Amino acid sequence: MKWAKENKGILTASELALSASIPIEEARSNLDAMVNKGFAELRVRQSGALVYAIPDLMNSDEPLVD
Repeated sequence: MKWAKENKGILTASELALSASIPIEEARSNLDAMVNKGFAELRVRQSGALVYAIPDLMNSDEPLVD
């Protein structure tokens, strides 16, 4: 998750696999599990690439809503 934090909450399965030295299938499975549990969101870049967004790690300077 350190890589996701450094990328403002955005992570790909390839990035996770590379940074954690795990197979890409395992990285994708872990990220999909986070989506299923509500900790991440699956998004599509304009290029068509799938990315995982982790809202808790995105823009922590954003003001809170009452």
